[in-house]
Amino acid sequence: MIHTVISNRVAERIAAKGFAKMGALAQNAINRKKDQDLLLVFDGAIISQPGVGTTLTSGVISAMAAQVAANTTEPWDGPTYAVLHRFQIHDIYSELTTGVGTYPVPEGLTRETFRSGFKGEVGGAEMYEDGNLTVDSSDDVKGGVFAGGKNGAIVLVQGRSPWKTNRDEPSLGGGGKSIWLWDEYGTGERSSGNWLKEIDVRSAISAN
Repeated sequence: MIHTVISNRVAERIAAKGFAKMGALAQNAINRKKDQDLLLVFDGAIISQPGVGTTLTSGVISAMAAQVAANTTEPWDGPTYAVLHRFQIHDIYSELTTGVGTYPVPEGLTRETFRSGFKGEVGGAEMYEDGNLTVDSSDDVKGGVFAGGKNGAIVLVQGRSPWKTNRDEPSLGGGGKSIWLWDEYGTGERSSGNWLKEIDVRSAISAN
């Protein structure tokens, strides 16, 4: 729920474009909260690797993707996703471009990564960047690798579509209006021990 209060004095002075942006910004805030709630699902993973204070490598992502796809209890044959902070993706970038400046770099993955940053897959896991992942005081970030798609490891149940309610506020200085934007949803996990893996590592670069 997002609550916005607009006094009549402000309403008389604000441009129409300003009013239009208020609605968009409120929806953006709800989308951000929904994304953050989905990211919290990573904390429910039984397996968390490689551990705080360590630096992420492509081998960790590849191993987790293999654990999801070839799980001995319940193998997964759909898409596998890795959701990481930009700082963590930078660690993969550094791994691929470590030789730049030391030896000639021919056309290929290393040169393209050096030019445009790392994009694509690691070990069969599609990589996605999410800036809503929290970086703690030790520069550790919790990302994850999981079975994706409709029947994958992370569940989002959408209830009623976003809706708006209003209320006049005569007690405000000069009067005004309260506007609430609501969304109804729930998050959860499916087969966390088999299809959901948490990546808990420190980024090689600092948040500051």
